[in-house]
Amino acid sequence: TTGWNTANGRTANMAALAASAKTLNSSRGFLPGLGIRLLRTDISNSTSLGIPELDKTKLVDSRFTAACYAGIAAGGTPSLPLTFKFLRVVGLEADLQPEETELLLESGVCPPIPDPVRYRGWLCSRQFSTHLVDDNLVNLEFSIGRVADWVAENIRRRHYDYVGKEGVEGIAESIKRATLGILADARRAGQILSFNPDAVVVQI
Repeated sequence: TTGWNTANGRTANMAALAASAKTLNSSRGFLPGLGIRLLRTDISNSTSLGIPELDKTKLVDSRFTAACYAGIAAGGTPSLPLTFKFLRVVGLEADLQPEETELLLESGVCPPIPDPVRYRGWLCSRQFSTHLVDDNLVNLEFSIGRVADWVAENIRRRHYDYVGKEGVEGIAESIKRATLGILADARRAGQILSFNPDAVVVQI
């Protein structure tokens, strides 16, 4: 996005970001929206711009912001929320007003925000996905969706052990025990809080 310095430009950029989120409409898609300023090490403290604070920074687009978000997610457990996680940046593409931030969040965009407690640095605002179809937290909350995917993938891999085996007596119970074992491991690891063993049903 460009042109944040004029009222018309801000309005157009806000609309474009909301439209991008609507187009993505993904339960696993995360849209930061704003570019970030990174500290440059390839230039001196003073250049022809004559503004040291800006001379030492470089503005990069929102792909780099998304990479920062992805790096935080990759460095933690699936259940780690991204909300209010610190970003190692020195500025943003644009300074949003609180009402603009709220509007973007409601539109499925999660821009970085200034730290509201320490008043320095920038944070991930929320971890909403671009899924706006329903209120299912598995689809809306990034970390909840990641945990659901993590558990499902582990169960799927465990079930592969039974592919090609004879449907002998007791195999369904064996599969159920294996499934319960995965869920118990997830609970011990803090990925889920609880589960109902009676709700696990295996059909052969």
